[in-house]
Amino acid sequence: MTIKGRLFRTVVYAGGGAAAAYFFDPERGRARRTQARDQVGATMRRAERTAEARLRYAEGKAEGLLHTVSSVPQDPPADDRALSDRIRSELGDRFPDETAEMTVVDGTVELRGQVGDEAAKALLVASVKKVSGVRRVVNLLHTPDQPAPNKAEAEAASQAAAAATNPTLGTAIE
Repeated sequence: MTIKGRLFRTVVYAGGGAAAAYFFDPERGRARRTQARDQVGATMRRAERTAEARLRYAEGKAEGLLHTVSSVPQDPPADDRALSDRIRSELGDRFPDETAEMTVVDGTVELRGQVGDEAAKALLVASVKKVSGVRRVVNLLHTPDQPAPNKAEAEAASQAAAAATNPTLGTAIE
């Protein structure tokens, strides 16, 4: 065994002997043992209370986080008129009131009308989608050189019907 090991062993034995003499002293040993037992018990109870308090704190934080994540969005669901006003307010001058129209039903926004170009159309639809409370956007916007999306099928059907009734595309059958 090394000198360091022997020294350590001697210190441990000396400490154990001193503790035994302290606790088993015929005059004050019993009081010292009782006091040590009480102090150890108090330390254990204090540690238990601290651990329980920390556990309750962590549970509360977790419950609060869960509530925050699962809670309703900050803006309550708006009625259709309020949502329409919110969209117009957030878009401001970017909404072409003269040539376009907006209808809101149950959070679904329908945009119809004419806008300057494809970029303006895409920007308007993207801006409306970003507004809180908008569930879906139906885009019926068109540029000046395009027919309205909801009219294209009707025009095609009219032309097909006209071609079927009169192959020369003159007047309808007499």
